[in-house]
Amino acid sequence: MPSLYLLNAAGLAKPHAIEHIAAELTSNGTDVAIITETHFKTKHADGVLNIPGYTLYRRAARRRRGYICTVNSAVRNLETRRG
Repeated sequence: MPSLYLLNAAGLAKPHAIEHIAAELTSNGTDVAIITETHFKTKHADGVLNIPGYTLYRRAARRRRGYICTVNSAVRNLETRRG
């Protein structure tokens, strides 16, 4: 069963916030992470949000919202092999 990480971040556009999240996801072996209220806007490039070993899905913020969903590449590859 995949592990899920859910966080209402109230802003990840702070220095080193993505690095902290990446460390937590990898150390816990998280399969899927959903992070709400990122406060990222379209001006923030996907590369800034990239977490090695994870596939990123995102929606830019409107009125301080926005979210990202990251899926561990191992889980994504497993689904591809099954299909």
